[in-house]
Amino acid sequence: MKKIFFALCVAFSLNFAVSLDPNLALKFDANVTTGTLENGLKYFIQQNPVPKNSAYFYLNVNAGSIDENDDEQGFAHFVEHMAFNGSENFDKNELVKKLESLGVKFGADLNAQTSFQNTTYNIQASVSDENLNDIFTVFRDYARGVKFDPAEVEKEKGVILEEAKKDYKTRFYEQRAKSLYPNSIFQRRFPIGKNEAIAGATSASLRAFYDRNYAPNLMSVIVVGDVNSTQIENLIKAKFSDLKPRSKKIARDTSLQKFGAGYANIIEPQIGTNAVNIVFAGEHSPLNSVGEMKKAWLDTYIAKLLSLSYDALNIGAKIPLKAGFDSDDLFGERRLYSFGANIFDFDANATLTSLFSAIKGAREHGFSAGDFESAKAEFINSVQTNLIKNDTQNKQIYEILDFVINGNTKLGKQDKHDLSLAILGEISLGDVNEYFKQITSGAHFTEIISTKDLNLSAGEIDKIYQNATPFDFSKNGLGEKKLLENEPSPAKFSQNFDSDKNITTLNFDNGVKAILKRNLGKKNSIQISVKKLGGISNFASKAEAEILSALLNSGTIGEFNEYEARRLTSGFNYSLRFGINELSSGFSGECASKDFEAMMRELFVKMSTPKIHANSLEKYQSSAISNLALRDETIDFRFNKQIVNSLFSGDLRFKTPLEISDVKSANLAHFGGLADKIFANGGEYLFVISGDFDEDKITEILAKYAGNLKGKAGRGEIAQTKLSANAVKIEENYGDSDKSEVRMIYLNYDLSEFDILNSYKLKAFESAVKTQITEKIREAKGLIYSASVSASYAQFPQIKSGLNISFSCNEKDKETVIEGIKEIVADIAHNGTSADQLENFKKAQILSMKRASENNDFWLSNIASHELFGYPFYDDEIYAARINALSNEDVKFGANLIAKEPFIAILNPKK
Repeated sequence: MKKIFFALCVAFSLNFAVSLDPNLALKFDANVTTGTLENGLKYFIQQNPVPKNSAYFYLNVNAGSIDENDDEQGFAHFVEHMAFNGSENFDKNELVKKLESLGVKFGADLNAQTSFQNTTYNIQASVSDENLNDIFTVFRDYARGVKFDPAEVEKEKGVILEEAKKDYKTRFYEQRAKSLYPNSIFQRRFPIGKNEAIAGATSASLRAFYDRNYAPNLMSVIVVGDVNSTQIENLIKAKFSDLKPRSKKIARDTSLQKFGAGYANIIEPQIGTNAVNIVFAGEHSPLNSVGEMKKAWLDTYIAKLLSLSYDALNIGAKIPLKAGFDSDDLFGERRLYSFGANIFDFDANATLTSLFSAIKGAREHGFSAGDFESAKAEFINSVQTNLIKNDTQNKQIYEILDFVINGNTKLGKQDKHDLSLAILGEISLGDVNEYFKQITSGAHFTEIISTKDLNLSAGEIDKIYQNATPFDFSKNGLGEKKLLENEPSPAKFSQNFDSDKNITTLNFDNGVKAILKRNLGKKNSIQISVKKLGGISNFASKAEAEILSALLNSGTIGEFNEYEARRLTSGFNYSLRFGINELSSGFSGECASKDFEAMMRELFVKMSTPKIHANSLEKYQSSAISNLALRDETIDFRFNKQIVNSLFSGDLRFKTPLEISDVKSANLAHFGGLADKIFANGGEYLFVISGDFDEDKITEILAKYAGNLKGKAGRGEIAQTKLSANAVKIEENYGDSDKSEVRMIYLNYDLSEFDILNSYKLKAFESAVKTQITEKIREAKGLIYSASVSASYAQFPQIKSGLNISFSCNEKDKETVIEGIKEIVADIAHNGTSADQLENFKKAQILSMKRASENNDFWLSNIASHELFGYPFYDDEIYAARINALSNEDVKFGANLIAKEPFIAILNPKK
């Protein structure tokens, strides 16, 4: 199901004439070069120079699991796999190796997905003449050159059957399908397929599916990035024009059963949540007309107004019931309008009563005029903001894909501006209320998702609906209130510009240090990090830190409750969150450039007058106790807790997860005191700002707010921990999947010195392990679908290095895979890796970091790490030189940083 809402990017102006004829077709973005070859293949090319010399390449095939015959279930996905297993121009594994030689990482930059109706292949790569030719040669092979070698088909069966793991997520998805689209082809054709069909597949049968469905008239090529459109267009014509169009695709019945009133209780013990959805249905039309665009905005209004209404409703409430609204496209056949909320303590009656009261109340009384104006101001600000922002390559790719797959028109920025603003100017509260009545006028289907049978009948639910008393949201109001009554005057500071690092440093008299880094990778956007030394280990326990974080993120601001806070900050486009990690604590935020002062004003109030509201604590306790009780019943939590207790020795307070007893014992005085303490000295906090800003304006705003926090110079401290790791093996037989789940953790706490250069060596070692597991265990033997491999190296709060490997496999193969991985790790420690693999790693790693450095969050992390922990300040040339200097000896050194023997945890299927 695809959400119809998309970011509507506009700037505010009333001096334009726009037709709001609902039948007027939307114009496709003129900045996209489009065309159709004589054989029917379509192409879409959009230039976007950020990041430089980088682009996304997609090949979409209009063929998926619904195009399979009964004995072909899983073939669309199988064909996708075989595209990487030998083709006209590339032998087995050579395709991946070729692209890796260009700096492309398999999985991150090179991948494919199969859905009900489409198969999509994608590559993200640096742009050069050689790379472009290779990429389109690969795409040409996907389109017509897959070999289907019989030996490779047999090997790949094992990989796919391992991927086709049956677990609680699969069961849940299959149950929901029976409720939402019963007796349809979509219920009968899940993309993963059926094991018996996969096992019975042959080279000939897969080739038959491929020949029938992989035709140029069913394909689209999409390219977005720092490219020359004419060059890309010529490459597409050169590579694809000789493909012959075919019309062998079999027409399928995609209709859905008539929607009607009903009830389903979807029971999944491992889902870890209880919730209610009240679903209405309407006709679906793609977002390709002014009328449909107006409906998208009306849906957005309803979601916002319902959320605000529940904030007002929850003032003083003990249980934090929150309702949400979604409008979804169901396979292009139907639109679903869903009202959902969580169930607390298995009391479905209370949640149903609340949702029915909200729906009946909004139908009878409508929404609040004040809330409507608040939402409208927020939407207008959003459209003002987004016009100036530069769209990311990734966003533009998905907008074009949305058009190709779902028919939703990709608008140009100016058209989004004109139409969105005109529609917002036309929509009234009466329109929203009337639209709400319209979409909720038909039959509704009630879906309850729970971990056990809640023993409700359709008749009982109907009775709850009949007895529900309508809420009156129309009376909600704020009154005359201001977030900050008296604005502070700018404080004094000293200023220094570092031309080598291109950063400006401000030092205030209260000890606050602020570092400004202009970064135009994302226009009209600013991100901020406000952190001090001292993380989880500075608290009594991990649980205490987690509870404090939750309370400081409850939505209140100083004396103002959640509803008041949301209303007072409406009209601004920013987000602000508090967090505590292992090493630091503080805020992170993002805003439109013009809303930086609004974000800083909220930050100033939160840090100057921190307050934990009694009602916030009460609601948190109700919610957390209910959620933790469900979590404790899940197998995942049970096994992860067992891993923690078996893997670590020492003080486990900072590893042990939050428990119900921790929540129950939380009291207002204690956590109010912690909030006061953590913000007692504003001078301990480092402010890092990165983005698109006017330095003089940002400096003035920081002087008003950061410079006036109470405090003196300081940076806090990190409390040291003392842990050790146990290289033991645990094995249990209570798993919920039909596969064995395995974790191998090489964790070393016995390092006496820390050297940041070792992190590069460990990263190269991680890459070598990933590559060899793929080649020797996945490709050569077909024993696993994939393995997650992650290396870590840290100085604080205790020097450690590690390698974490996780995978699932058939229970009978687990020891073979474990021993195979052990041999790989030991061999790399002794012999290193191949020269080709090391060179591929270097290219991919350097390219990956260059792309990352276009983002504000990269600079927040890098500058904070440099200032707080002394890690290197990122420089393209220095980083590339360090990576390129890595040798095979360095890979071996990285391998020898980790523990000699792994901790092993195995969870087998329940017997």
